Amino acid sequence: MSNSDKQTYEFLLDQDIKAILLDQARQVETLLIQHNIFKPSKLQDSAAYMEWQNKETMIQNSLKSVKRAILESGYTKDDLLELLENSEKTV
Repeated sequence: MSNSDKQTYEFLLDQDIKAILLDQARQVETLLIQHNIFKPSKLQDSAAYMEWQNKETMIQNSLKSVKRAILESGYTKDDLLELLENSEKTV
């Protein structure tokens, strides 16, 4: 999503877009952590390991896509994390 794409949304504010991007990044990283918890043994079950490795590649590619969308939107990781910090202060 480029900066020009952000201007086409009528009902989403800048903060909304940041929240969506942050949520997507956190969801994909959560998937990656969960996936790594259940890593099969390469020696004991090579078929399961290959399947696991393919899924890990897909998750990594998803994470790269989200990071690219964040950069293309003109935000930094700190911009998005600031949103999270501010929301925790109001709770």
